[in-house]
Amino acid sequence: STGAALCLQEWRKAHSRLAARSRRRKESQLFKELTALLPLDPSMDGQRDKASVIRLTIAYLHLRDLMNTIDSYALSMMTQSSPPSPGRKKRD
Repeated sequence: STGAALCLQEWRKAHSRLAARSRRRKESQLFKELTALLPLDPSMDGQRDKASVIRLTIAYLHLRDLMNTIDSYALSMMTQSSPPSPGRKKRD
């Protein structure tokens, strides 16, 4: 019957709206958590949109990866060519 179909359609719309609201709430919470993990000025947290948080996160991860690479390179260079300890003469 038409009345039952209309009622079912309205129920589906309402259910879809509630599900979308729940997804947006969860997404917003995840963005807040992500923003809190970034090394940024906390007073600016409320002024960042989701796209900015994603861009800042990507930039931070690239920078962290670069710093880890530099640290690994520096460590390998130090272990390969250790200078003599102070007070010890270099042998010829």
